[in-house]
Amino acid sequence: MTDSLEQCCQFKLSHYPDYQCLHPIESDDLCIFHLLSKVEDHTLDEKFRQKFIEFLESMEKDSEIQECDFRGFCFPSIDLTKRTFPKAVSFECSTFKETANFTGSTFKSKANFE
Repeated sequence: MTDSLEQCCQFKLSHYPDYQCLHPIESDDLCIFHLLSKVEDHTLDEKFRQKFIEFLESMEKDSEIQECDFRGFCFPSIDLTKRTFPKAVSFECSTFKETANFTGSTFKSKANFE
């Protein structure tokens, strides 16, 4: 493992042995997107929402990215009302610990919530 990967989130997905999360560690060897699966710290909820929107928007703008990958993310309550998702999205193996509002949202490509 390279030094740069050692600084990345250590979250693993049993269905995908080659999965490597490249987000920086927040705490306990996990990034902000996977940390809430292990801790009950609501002080991190707003930081998660802010970082998630930043990450989503950066992927939407990147012409090299075909699918927005949120596999295994552990979401606090989040409001994505009336949001258009122009690219495929994968919420596979993700957990929504509280309300996730997608009312009026449009998925222009596939959306995986398995």
